[in-house]
Amino acid sequence: MNINADGDPHEFKILKSKGSYQWWYFDGIDFSSTYSFVIIFSTSFPFSPAYLKNLINDAQNINPLDFARVSFKLFKHGKLMHQSVQEFISGTINIVKRNDHIASLNIGRNSINFNGNKVSLKIRSFEKWAKRSIDADIDMTINSPQEFFSNECNINSPNSHYWSPAGINTDYVAKIKIRRAENQFSPRKKIIFEGNGYYDRNWGTEAVFDNILNWKRGRFIEKDLTLVFFDTTYRKDYAKQFKRIIITKGKDVLLNESDIEFEYQNSKNLWGLAYPSKIIIKGKKIIVKVSNNIKLYNSPFRIKFQSEFEVEFNDSNLNGMGISELINPKLLKRKWMYPLLNFNVIKHS
Repeated sequence: MNINADGDPHEFKILKSKGSYQWWYFDGIDFSSTYSFVIIFSTSFPFSPAYLKNLINDAQNINPLDFARVSFKLFKHGKLMHQSVQEFISGTINIVKRNDHIASLNIGRNSINFNGNKVSLKIRSFEKWAKRSIDADIDMTINSPQEFFSNECNINSPNSHYWSPAGINTDYVAKIKIRRAENQFSPRKKIIFEGNGYYDRNWGTEAVFDNILNWKRGRFIEKDLTLVFFDTTYRKDYAKQFKRIIITKGKDVLLNESDIEFEYQNSKNLWGLAYPSKIIIKGKKIIVKVSNNIKLYNSPFRIKFQSEFEVEFNDSNLNGMGISELINPKLLKRKWMYPLLNFNVIKHS
């Protein structure tokens, strides 16, 4: 894993190699831990069954930009309330630049607008089976821009996968309107909430299932403090295990440590995917306990949690809700799961 905190945090990379991917990831939990959301904009979605089939069959002339996706999920007390998953071909992607930096990324009727430390998300879609329209507008203010961490957090390693801490501590306000899609005059349900949020970017120049065996990560935010952890294992002949825990507060990096140990208490989901129900992370100056009790996503290869964090650091104890996940990329070669991955997808030509 490479950590890249240099350059434009919102940069759009034109990735053309087979298997390459790129996504902008946003999440947030409100101050009362009632509502949470996850939004992903991807110009080359690595978990798209159509993309995976082409890669596994070694198809020629694959254009990664033909597999763009926008995903929106809204949860209440950890239960999925509303979701929309849209897939697009490359002609629906539009990049607007301002002074050599991205001003906006538009995929279909959905957009991310960047303006300094302000990020605005717009989702315009509907739920495939419930036939409800979704209008979501989320305004984020980045409190910890990545340029503050470039000297201390950059990691260059000989592999093809990158993470950028574009805005790992944000404040946000979410305004969401839900309405029956077949009746434009039906009353709209309005949901408004605010809290602390998170924003990062990931990209790679090869397929995620080529060399990554297991990908675990999580984040915890308490006011202006952010904790992020990674535990990624690769094929032995490709790269060493990547372990890292980073804590930032405002503009400062309080901890950036790789000499850490992970202890897992594992369970299995319906499809036999082994996942950590409890995690203990031990370092020289820190102990983190993570309880993964609330499943937000639950699939044959990926599981995401709204997690309880207990953090002992610098003689202080912090407690609160965060988000963690496990991805097992090698399972993506199992074609039997593709109908499940496509079940809620709305495809735009």
